[in-house]
Amino acid sequence: MAAAAVSEAWPELDLAERERRRELLLTGPGLEERVRAAGGRLPPRLFTLPLLHYLEVSGCGSLREPGPGLAQGLPQLHSLVLRRNALGPGLSPELGPLPALRVLDLSGNALEALPPGQGLGPAEPPGLPQLQSLNLSGNRLRELPADLARCAPRLQSLNLTGNRLDSFPAELFLPGALPLLSELAAADNCLRELSGDIAHLASLKLGVT
Repeated sequence: MAAAAVSEAWPELDLAERERRRELLLTGPGLEERVRAAGGRLPPRLFTLPLLHYLEVSGCGSLREPGPGLAQGLPQLHSLVLRRNALGPGLSPELGPLPALRVLDLSGNALEALPPGQGLGPAEPPGLPQLQSLNLSGNRLRELPADLARCAPRLQSLNLTGNRLDSFPAELFLPGALPLLSELAAADNCLRELSGDIAHLASLKLGVT
């Protein structure tokens, strides 16, 4: 009886499993109550769908952390969209390693810091080796992880708009640190002065605005 109730609570997972779907979107008014009942996390059963390439969970004020098992259960994930939720102050456990992830959108949450163990993933070896686009806009970040460039060495677009940053870690601008970064947006922060070392970002076309 209990198993049937759980199955009914997440019909999207039943459908994704039955049809071997590669994309899954969880949203809508019913999501709030279901995530709250799961302790502010995504249901563990979600992480038993290894074929998923795209996962989006948006607009859920009850979602405070993804929950353990995401990295191990979704190894083929290419895009992860967790925007307009209540993630924060960190990410516990950390998201990575996600070896195939290319797009990560964590915008519009309540993230304050992304330290090791509560952040994006490990730096050695890189937790997000294929990540190209990272959106952290609309959070409460006061600093970036110093090992961001090592965690996501192929990053091309970084959106930090609308946070509380007053500086960037020096490691971000080391020669060769982010050789592919072409877009960096950081308007509406508390940046005092931008280091001249930003010139080391050889591919940068759209700079801090």
